[in-house]
Amino acid sequence: MPPAQHYVSVIGKGGNCPAHVRDWAWQVGAALAQLHPEVVLICGGLGGVMDAAAHGMTGRGGVAIGLIPIGHRPNPHLSYAVRLGLPLLYRDITTAMSADLMVVLPGSHGTLIEGWAGAERGIPLVGVGDHDGWLTAALPFATVADPGELPALVPKLLDQGS
Repeated sequence: MPPAQHYVSVIGKGGNCPAHVRDWAWQVGAALAQLHPEVVLICGGLGGVMDAAAHGMTGRGGVAIGLIPIGHRPNPHLSYAVRLGLPLLYRDITTAMSADLMVVLPGSHGTLIEGWAGAERGIPLVGVGDHDGWLTAALPFATVADPGELPALVPKLLDQGS
C-alpha cells in the first residue's frame, strides 16, 4: 500500500452521542474511504463520532487510526490504535496536530479544543451537520458540507493548503 499523502481528522461528540450525529459520522467515514489511499482518517479512537467515522471508513476499505488517551480502550473499528500514554486533553491537541484537514461534527468541549487547535494551525475545518446549540457552532469553518460532498471537496481544500 502506498503511503498516505494526507491525514484527515474527524472530530465530534464522544460520549452520549446522539444517533443522528453518529449517522452523519458514519457517512463521513464512508465518504472519506473513497479517497483512500490518498487519505487516512485520524480520530480520538473512542466512542460516538470517533467509532462511527472509523466504522464507515474501514467498512468501505479505508484506514482509520485512533489516538488513544491513557486509561481508555480503543473502539473496534480502527485499523490501528496508537496508545499515546497521554491524558484526554493532550490527545485532543495531538489529534489536531496530526491532521492536514479536520471534518467537524457537532460536539462539546473536547471537540471545541481540537477544532480551535486545528484553526490555530491554519488547517481547513469542514463543518458537517447542524451545529446549532452545540459549542462547535463557534468554530471558524472554512466551509460546511454534506458527507456526500466530501470526496470532491476534500482534495480541493488539501491542494489549497499545499
